[in-house]
Amino acid sequence: MNQIVLDHIIDNFIRLRGAELGIKSRENLNYERAKRKSPSAPLVVGISGPQGSGKTTLTANVLNQIIERKKTNIILTVIFPVLNIQLIRLLETTYNLKAICFSLDDFYYSFTDQQKIRHENPNNPLLEYRGNPGTHDIPLLLNFFERVASKQRIVTASHEGDGNEETFKTLKIPRFDKSLRGGRGDRCNIAEWNTATLPVDVILFEGWCLGFQAVLDSSRVERIINNASSIFENTSDHVFDPNLVTLDNLMQVQANLADFQNVVYKFIDVFVHIFVEDITVVYDWRIEQEESMRTKAGDFSVGLSVKQVEKSVFGYF
Repeated sequence: MNQIVLDHIIDNFIRLRGAELGIKSRENLNYERAKRKSPSAPLVVGISGPQGSGKTTLTANVLNQIIERKKTNIILTVIFPVLNIQLIRLLETTYNLKAICFSLDDFYYSFTDQQKIRHENPNNPLLEYRGNPGTHDIPLLLNFFERVASKQRIVTASHEGDGNEETFKTLKIPRFDKSLRGGRGDRCNIAEWNTATLPVDVILFEGWCLGFQAVLDSSRVERIINNASSIFENTSDHVFDPNLVTLDNLMQVQANLADFQNVVYKFIDVFVHIFVEDITVVYDWRIEQEESMRTKAGDFSVGLSVKQVEKSVFGYF
């Protein structure tokens, strides 16, 4: 799967950015970075999939696979905000592409704003926890993409010695810590945000709902829920009960998704989606994620309990 995704990214980079850079084939990517600039706009790849399906792992593996194919002295800058690794690594790769990775999870509303959303929607359990459309800080995400675009244009148009490149090459990426506030999470202080260096060739943007299209026809939503119920009817460990939410609850999330896609998708050039054969395993994956987070933090009081995870995951279906 990693190779398929890697090939998809490279092919689309050449298709969408190749003309500007004079690149017509993969062989052209082998030129030393000093012989060419990055594109005036990086290729943005949206990677989506269910919770725990391996979006972050896939992103890391794709980048590592690029690294392992090294033949020439080229630089790749990688940042893994979801894994809280705040290091810029100078790496060699055949494809001569500089990339950064960030997650939609880092653009959740702050804990204070999450609580405000929760209290403003007391009858909608789908907005009780972070996760669904309506719990992401779209203005912050919009501002981030606009900063990337403006800084990249300035840096790639700058000439050595004019001072603009040094001024605009630093990019701050928000960071959200899911272990805070009893597992409800909170946005980190700006001083703790990740830092990337522009220009970049590729941005890998991962998030569970990227590429999803809003369904604004209520009758169609009802049919989807009935189909979902049949998937879970033989599942004993985790019960999917569509009666826990109303059609109005669902339509509110769909309206939020419509707002999200109208603002965010125009910044994404290519989508990659990870499918899983049995969607019910998402519960187990999410529980494993919480346990892993507690182990890494060395504090078994952080994160969500099993019951809280089940309630949270239910809202995604």
